[in-house]
Amino acid sequence: MTGSPPPEARKTRRERQAETRLHVIGAARGLFLDRGYHRTTLSAVVEAAGFTKGAVYSNFSSKAELAFAVVEEIERENVELLAEAFAGVADPAERAKLLTTWGETLLQDTATIRLRAELNFAAMDDPDLRDTMRHKSRNVRASVGMMLRGLEHPENFLLDIDLLAASVSALAIGVGMQRLNDPEYPIEAFVTAAGVLTGYPVPRTDLGAPVTPAADGE
Repeated sequence: MTGSPPPEARKTRRERQAETRLHVIGAARGLFLDRGYHRTTLSAVVEAAGFTKGAVYSNFSSKAELAFAVVEEIERENVELLAEAFAGVADPAERAKLLTTWGETLLQDTATIRLRAELNFAAMDDPDLRDTMRHKSRNVRASVGMMLRGLEHPENFLLDIDLLAASVSALAIGVGMQRLNDPEYPIEAFVTAAGVLTGYPVPRTDLGAPVTPAADGE
């Protein structure tokens, strides 16, 4: 008796390769975020993914390429998360709250921040990786810019949208780097500055505080 081949048999080679690639990225993501870039080996990824070395190397030529794919996936998810949160929300105060929540979530993820930082430093000695990271950074800024263009009242922005997207991205990276060694570094440094740049009113909390002049010689 003959019947239809099982679903797996009907998949094309390209589909199977795409599934393998996603599975490898998932396994590598856990290792990179837990161990960091330098302490993760491709052999460990092969073992965690449950594939042969050939299956892994047919999708990724190097550890740097694989780590980049992991970072790219995470950053795409982050941008989509903010875009979905803003969809259909026109009230500026509510959007400010959403921005705060998004910023806090991202900047508390020190494992991803560390991986991104390690990969950027590795790119300094790898011209191909440096070019790839540069293009990735530009794509992230373009995605942020696209999201900003979809907001209500973009005329309130204090900067050109492309420059604003670059500034917001740089703020997030800078605060994230500070938090790697100082977990108490205030996330509000990003949230508040991003709010000001996007035209949302941010109340000053220090205006009523007395100013104590520094003593001579200090």
